[in-house]
Amino acid sequence: MSTLSGEAPAEVASSPAPASAPAPRAVWVTAFLAFLLLPAAWALATPYNGSYDEHDHTVRAAGVVRGQILVDAAEVRDDGGYQRVPASLVPPNVMCLRKSRFEPATCLGEPPSSRALVPVHTRASRYHPLYYAVVGWPLLPFPTMTGVILARLVSAALCALLLATAVTTLWPLRRHRLMMLALLFAATPILMVLNGLINPSGLEISAAILLWAALLRLLADDGGRRQVVLAVVAGLVMVTVRPAGIPILLGVVGVAVVALGRRDTVRALLRRRDVQVGAAVLAVAAVLAVGWSLLSRVGEVGAGDIGADAGKGEVLRTILIGKFDYWLRGSIGLFGYGHYGLPQWIYVLWGTVHGYLALQAFVTTGSRRLAWTIAGIPVLCYAVGTAADFLGAPVINFWWQGRYFLPVWVGMLFLSAVALPPDALAPPVVRRLYVYGYAVWAIATALGLWITLSKFSDGEAERTFPGGWHPAVGMVPPVLLVVAGIGVTGWLVLRQARERSWATS
Repeated sequence: MSTLSGEAPAEVASSPAPASAPAPRAVWVTAFLAFLLLPAAWALATPYNGSYDEHDHTVRAAGVVRGQILVDAAEVRDDGGYQRVPASLVPPNVMCLRKSRFEPATCLGEPPSSRALVPVHTRASRYHPLYYAVVGWPLLPFPTMTGVILARLVSAALCALLLATAVTTLWPLRRHRLMMLALLFAATPILMVLNGLINPSGLEISAAILLWAALLRLLADDGGRRQVVLAVVAGLVMVTVRPAGIPILLGVVGVAVVALGRRDTVRALLRRRDVQVGAAVLAVAAVLAVGWSLLSRVGEVGAGDIGADAGKGEVLRTILIGKFDYWLRGSIGLFGYGHYGLPQWIYVLWGTVHGYLALQAFVTTGSRRLAWTIAGIPVLCYAVGTAADFLGAPVINFWWQGRYFLPVWVGMLFLSAVALPPDALAPPVVRRLYVYGYAVWAIATALGLWITLSKFSDGEAERTFPGGWHPAVGMVPPVLLVVAGIGVTGWLVLRQARERSWATS
């Protein structure tokens, strides 16, 4: 078992229970329920194409389940292609919520009743088909908003499965008193939104959280075959659901090894047969994913005159002045198409928890390598975002979003929980942190849903369409679901805090 020392950064230590002991079934079921109820609230509350590219992913899913796997590039636009989907799936003003922050969801209009197949453009037409085949099957019998909601719930269930497994993987790490708080703050409101949409981004981030959990155990010398299998499963999800999955997977593994990997531990892992087989499986999956990307030409983007019309100096100035705060808020909660945010005081309170955890870890850990890795994660994320927007702005305008940080960003939380020595904080302080952190998370999650519902319902003052939109199931069910999800999550967090051994050994 790894111990705290100034030289060995692998500071993860589990409880005295055997590492191979199965996690309590009740914990997994409770976590699954919590992480299903919350996205389900957003699945019911969000109108068609109400958030983050869902129209593109919905059309891709509807095409894939009808056998349209490899789609020709658009003749005029070089950004995606056309899928033939039922006309009843797509409202007439499908982009109104994307283009305007003022309009209520009544601007979408009613889709036609005809189920005749019509060509519809989607920028996701060249994405890997696996995710869409798994979540899109409700769109076969129900090519309407009913099918969209059912497909959202399928995607939410997949994400909940990954997150619940991450909870049970981290549950034995009892000496790391704030680990469950770290996981709670990894489940940001924006992740719950993405998990409740037809969008592979939520599944990718959820898989990254599971990957972090498995890596923490493996680099602690107590990770058995189960952790290897979980890491491989998480990696397979990441390399297939989105084109960027391969570099993100490598980034997460690289950061974890730099932070926690003792030389003898890493060598021992590399000699293990299960690790070698798992690495080979991931390598094959990555090659197949790259092959698909080359075959489908998924990297060809940049349609027409959509790039930023500015010089390099102006582009860099826009990024440095206007994007850093936008990315930070987007990693916590910007809703719709980034139009609606939480009150500023929520971001401040959220930052106090995240910042306190990272700062305490940086100051108190005995490993300088671990400390500087924690400090380096936000630098790495912002550097990648700056480079992506700087290079991409002339081609596809400013495109980077704060949610793209999350697969690596959440590692700062987990590594901070690992870095805190068991005796760094007195038990009363730890308990107050859990209560305060849970309260901030719960308020942010509930407010996020309520603000979004109100904006979809009535828009803002300069609207041109009438207000009064409401979800097909009404306003009450999404609210009840989010309240139930917050309650179940609270039980889980409080149970972990109560059962945790406060001993320093």
